[in-house]
Amino acid sequence: MQWMPLGRSARTTAALLAVLAALPSCTAETLEGDYSRASVQPVEVSPVGSNQIRIRYSMPGETLFYSPGVDFRSADGTLQVAIRRCGIRDSACKAMAKGTSPESDPWRPEAVLPYRGEKIMMMYRDGQQQVVPAAPPR
Repeated sequence: MQWMPLGRSARTTAALLAVLAALPSCTAETLEGDYSRASVQPVEVSPVGSNQIRIRYSMPGETLFYSPGVDFRSADGTLQVAIRRCGIRDSACKAMAKGTSPESDPWRPEAVLPYRGEKIMMMYRDGQQQVVPAAPPR
């Protein structure tokens, strides 16, 4: 088989088709967490007014990484929440809901995000955990 370079418009069309083909799969996928469950415990969820929640978590003491906040996705009655982890030199790394740390406890950031009464699932690198309503003990 001989390699043939694509013209400018063909390359653009091919790139656009690749992006469009990936879109349905992106929206159907579950959100993936950057941290293991044990490394950010305890995770606390509390209401803020009638249409927001506060997620508070522990941030591991790492020298090359930090947590800018959380990403979230609501679909089919479930709010998935994943705590982000970014390299300290990665200026493009952002979170959907920015984490802020109180001066009194800088290793326990919190993020406020919209809430419409969905079931809340925390998404971790090593699994997921239902936090609202609280999952029954095993």
